[in-house]
Amino acid sequence: RDLHSFPTRRLPIFTLLAGDTVASDPVCTSEYCVDVSATCVANTPPVLSGCQPSTVSRNTSPGLCCATTTYATPTATDPDFCGGVSVSRTAGAASGSCFANGDVVQFTATDATSVTSQCSWTYAVTDVEAPRIDGSNGSTPCPPDIDVNAPLGACSATVNYTPPAATDNCGVTTALTSGLASGSVFSLGTTTQTFLGTDTSGLTRSEERRVGKECRSRW
Repeated sequence: RDLHSFPTRRLPIFTLLAGDTVASDPVCTSEYCVDVSATCVANTPPVLSGCQPSTVSRNTSPGLCCATTTYATPTATDPDFCGGVSVSRTAGAASGSCFANGDVVQFTATDATSVTSQCSWTYAVTDVEAPRIDGSNGSTPCPPDIDVNAPLGACSATVNYTPPAATDNCGVTTALTSGLASGSVFSLGTTTQTFLGTDTSGLTRSEERRVGKECRSRW
């Protein structure tokens, strides 16, 4: 066996036997112990195995802006046989955590002479949840269609309403994309109000309501 394959500094004891096969015959034994170098020379970093691919793609978990993911802890061996190798997580969250897009996990292997090697991977997380603007998930929906009578002698009216507010797992903005803001003067006829919720990933959801005006005059 290669001398470097023994982690200790002394090789096992070998025993030589001399004698015949008769049990009553005397047996001569000699022991030989061979010293190896007092210092193990390590030139090769530990070899890690069981690491994830450099990029791990996942979809967001329901209601979250991250992906709950598990992984196995890598293992390592020492090519120089200089003793045990320890493996520790040196960056990133533990297995079972919720990983956001761009999160990195790194493991480091260290042998008995402090020679190290690393492996790491990055999470590419895709948001697959569109915003809500229909009253679900805490969102504020559009008000019902509004019918308003204009004041006598006028063909317009001021209309106030509660604008909708979208919600999303990753953050969202709500914008009025057509129509008039609350408190505006609406002209005669029907005005379509369109609100659009857009999340940080560019996913959208829209809602429409109609505001109708009836012109009334004094006869």
